[in-house]
Amino acid sequence: MDRVSRSAVRLLVMLVTLGAPIARAQTGYQITSRIAVPGEGSLAALTADESTGLLYLSRGSAVEVIDTATGQAVGRITETPGVRDVAIDSWLHRGFTSNHEDSSVTIFDSGTLETVQRVETGNRPTSILLDPMTNRAFAIGEEIVAIDARTGKVLRTIALKSVPGAAGRNRLGHLFVTLPEKGSVAVVETNNLEVRQEFKVPKCTSPHAVAVDAANSRLFVGCANSRLVVLDAESGKRITSLSICKNLTAMVFDPGEDLLINSCNEGALSFVQENSPYKFSPSGTVKMPGPVLAMDFDQKSKKIFVATRDVDSAKASDQESKEHPAGQGSLAILVVSR
Repeated sequence: MDRVSRSAVRLLVMLVTLGAPIARAQTGYQITSRIAVPGEGSLAALTADESTGLLYLSRGSAVEVIDTATGQAVGRITETPGVRDVAIDSWLHRGFTSNHEDSSVTIFDSGTLETVQRVETGNRPTSILLDPMTNRAFAIGEEIVAIDARTGKVLRTIALKSVPGAAGRNRLGHLFVTLPEKGSVAVVETNNLEVRQEFKVPKCTSPHAVAVDAANSRLFVGCANSRLVVLDAESGKRITSLSICKNLTAMVFDPGEDLLINSCNEGALSFVQENSPYKFSPSGTVKMPGPVLAMDFDQKSKKIFVATRDVDSAKASDQESKEHPAGQGSLAILVVSR
């Protein structure tokens, strides 16, 4: 082989070697479509149901349901005063809402969207999580109220001794609930229904978002000082921390691609790649046309759903913008995919 050929081979090997991590780092996500959502009411959360392709919008005193395949509204759940969050159990064909205004949970049939049962919780819940291992729903508010997802029976109220923020779960029967005022995360056992321990989150101001990599036992905590802190989900030991976008609104983890997706009110999605359980790196940003109010991810379709103010349809003047602050009035759901 002559000198030129050897140089070409070395160059090709170098490009292939360098190209592998570069290709992995680029997410390829972009805004691919947009769904206009008319009407009034502040938006609290989005919930994507991968089993049906439906998207639930927790909005004011009702839940609006959209078919993401067509972009059309397919129903509305109304017995949900001050709804803040929705969780779907595809095995039981049941949905659960956390109703902040009257301290209740509404259980509905996820096929017909008809209300099945109302459960009084007394804790002004802001979020709700399901644990498939125990078939329990957890309404998280001033305390955590555990509910039997099959019968609607309240099983126990778990005291947190601090106002909670966001919550996530792993596959080992643990909930992780952020406690912003204490700068920590409470670990709750879903079987014994008690707080097992509390993790301090170092160099984190007001931890208020959380996501979990269950396979590698990693806990991602989003902080008000634009930091992401990664903890060992078993011991609470700090693994690393990184800078993320400002004014974090939500975070979700895609286990299929070891990718953390963050949405921020500054108007962006930011991505963090888990290269290994001990190495994490920023993996790009997708700019949004306005502040991100809420976000969720469909694991099946690999689509990210982002809620923002519908500036295009509103065409509001400055005065109209003052009358409809962020989160109220007409919305747009942006579909972000590859």
